Amino acid sequence: MDDAGTVPVNLAYDDWVKQDQLLLSAIYSYLTEGVHAQIVRSLTSREAWLCLERLYASPSFGAFVCFPFSSSSDATHAPTSDTTKGTSTVLEYLVKMKNLANSLAVVSQPITDCALVLYVLSGLGPEYGPFVTSMTTRPVPVTFDDLHGYLISQELRLAVVAPVVDVAAPTVNSVSQTQQQ
Repeated sequence: MDDAGTVPVNLAYDDWVKQDQLLLSAIYSYLTEGVHAQIVRSLTSREAWLCLERLYASPSFGAFVCFPFSSSSDATHAPTSDTTKGTSTVLEYLVKMKNLANSLAVVSQPITDCALVLYVLSGLGPEYGPFVTSMTTRPVPVTFDDLHGYLISQELRLAVVAPVVDVAAPTVNSVSQTQQQ
């Protein structure tokens, strides 16, 4: 306060508020309606950013699943179509994937355990969807050896809960028609 009892205007603060509101508007403009609803109460860009960080920057393994081949060294190791589980058993699939990883290591192109886990998970079929989600949302990434045990258990569980379809041998019903005189 000055001698007259008035508070001097801080022009730098006013400029900061304007700039912050522009930044907050920019953040809002990039969000979908559902995400916008999560942060609409934020009064500053910092509050909005911190809210987004709490919502989407959890330290889970799943954050890496969308971009498992982002580094240039991993790009050469992208799995091919024959690295999917398909109709193989889990054990056969894991052996195939481990052999692929070992073959790459022999030619001085090793892949990390984390990348191998991602390749294995990405090659599983849709029946493993909830399993893949549970493995990729863990705070600590699962190792390949641990994944081996979890996948065997999941395969057994799927075999138990899978509906058994009894397909009987096809039969033919023939109908003959006789003519009356």
